[in-house]
Amino acid sequence: MKKLTEKEAIMEFYVGGFWGVTALGFSPDGKKIAAGTCGAVLVGDPDGELALLSFNGKNFRYLDYIIYRTDTVLNIDFSRDGKKILVGTIDNHNLTNISIYNIENEKLKKARWVFLKKVENGIVIAKFSYDQERVIAAVGSNFYIFSLKETDPYFGEPKILAKFEADSSIVSINFLNDKKIGIATIRGKILFFDLLSIEEKLEKIRKIREREIELKEDDVIGVFHEKSGIYLTSISLDGKLAVAGGKSIKILSLKSLQKARGEFIELDEKDVLGEFKYKLRVGISDLNFAPGGKKLIFSSGCELSSFGGWVKIISLEKIREGKFCELTAEDIIFEYTNGGILCAKFLPDGERIITGETGRVIRVFDLNQ
Repeated sequence: MKKLTEKEAIMEFYVGGFWGVTALGFSPDGKKIAAGTCGAVLVGDPDGELALLSFNGKNFRYLDYIIYRTDTVLNIDFSRDGKKILVGTIDNHNLTNISIYNIENEKLKKARWVFLKKVENGIVIAKFSYDQERVIAAVGSNFYIFSLKETDPYFGEPKILAKFEADSSIVSINFLNDKKIGIATIRGKILFFDLLSIEEKLEKIRKIREREIELKEDDVIGVFHEKSGIYLTSISLDGKLAVAGGKSIKILSLKSLQKARGEFIELDEKDVLGEFKYKLRVGISDLNFAPGGKKLIFSSGCELSSFGGWVKIISLEKIREGKFCELTAEDIIFEYTNGGILCAKFLPDGERIITGETGRVIRVFDLNQ
């Protein structure tokens, strides 16, 4: 296992804002990176910021930035063509905002605001659908599907096609493929919806009258329960689900869900391919598969908690379909420890990682260094 400190970073870059880098996203080709920071808490504090950077593998360069006075950026998602960025923020009064920015001549141009809503728990997640015609979003305990091709006749914002109210806050949204969506709730339940079935239901309703669908439990096509609660989830391109719970990270096979043709699928322990147990003082702050699905990166901790923070990468080479494998400390191949780590992701090449940290710093590490 490689144990590194900030001195081993091959690159670091400081962005504007207050406190730390709370969200990171990058274009599919990895040549543009967007970083979001925490907004001002008190009068005189620096403003929050959404920064657009170019990245050539050797250094970063500022392209543009958007100032958010008191907003903290919690979510960044690039469209598949790399020409748009979806940004979710929350301000000091728990007012969430989801906006879309076009990237034109390496500058950020606000195209439209999608949604504005006050929540109690300060969670906002938003992602583009594969066809880039919809936004899938979670605000608090509410799950929404917006159309980017249709607008609300009264407010001019993207039209709500469907919505679902979960029994607790939604902490993750993941796509199993271009038609199935998984959402995870804090109380330990992952629900799966079929976007194709929702669209068919929409067409039937529109023949009667124009309105959004209120999704119910009957629209759920699959479920997984985690008794210890859920911090985050992630889905790999080859169809594995990582669930970071209160006591462990579990790796599940989603093959039964992928093969489902209308029947309800309840995932359980028989679908668990591997488990890595841990003891946490604070929660998991980020969780992501490597592009090939053979490694998993996760981070925890923040300097405000006084416990420090870390990033770990665990090898999943031992994971096999139809067979359970216990993952241990021996499977950890990389560990980076620092005061406050808020997010950590693999870059598209799968050989480098990027971290967002307190102190408004972004760092890049080469796993082959």
